[in-house]
Amino acid sequence: MSSPMVTNPAALTAEEYFNPSSMHFIVSEQVVPIIDLMAISNALFAKLRDFITLRLPPGFPVKIGERRRS
Repeated sequence: MSSPMVTNPAALTAEEYFNPSSMHFIVSEQVVPIIDLMAISNALFAKLRDFITLRLPPGFPVKIGERRRS
């Protein structure tokens, strides 16, 4: 029985690999292309794509305080 070949093309150390602060996740580069493909045949993925790529004006989201009763 042979073991699968283990590769490390980025030459990361164990500390770098498991360090959460070193993980850079950019939605527009990594997830949106996959969602674009799925949106071709699925309306829910199309809505998700539209939501993720939506450009909101600065200051959003706005927190609205509770209404006080007199």
